[in-house]
Amino acid sequence: QKGPKVYHSKHNILNFMNKHKKTFIENDNLYTLVPRKYATPEELIKEIINNTEFKLKDISNKTTNMYESEEFWKKLSEFY
Repeated sequence: QKGPKVYHSKHNILNFMNKHKKTFIENDNLYTLVPRKYATPEELIKEIINNTEFKLKDISNKTTNMYESEEFWKKLSEFY
């Protein structure tokens, strides 16, 4: 992760260094190595699919419940 320039304010540099314990300087910038959450594209795709399926199921249940409620139909009939 790229941090502030080495000639920026002392405050910015210290904040970055306190947040990231292992920092180094390269081309006038502070940097730190941050571990990746997903090591392979396959891991990322699996996570996206799993989360999307859950969200779609959740939305589907809420939508179904919404249409089954009498309150929904009452409010809808007020428009017609």
